[in-house]
Amino acid sequence: MTRELTRVESDTLEALIDLTSVKAVLEAISDICGAKEEHIIANWQDEKTARVWAEACGLVGCASVDVRV
Repeated sequence: MTRELTRVESDTLEALIDLTSVKAVLEAISDICGAKEEHIIANWQDEKTARVWAEACGLVGCASVDVRV
């Protein structure tokens, strides 16, 4: 299930970026994706879904390295 961010959610995300940086927010998202991967493996043993979260972790983590804002 996917959906677009609501205006309030988007404003909250923008506020986080304003308080920290795009880099910090991307690093946090990468960390969250990694934690979700670990949770899925530990609690559900669903390697297929865990792999999706691992890939997201890696991609967002790589993006955070390149961001200078």
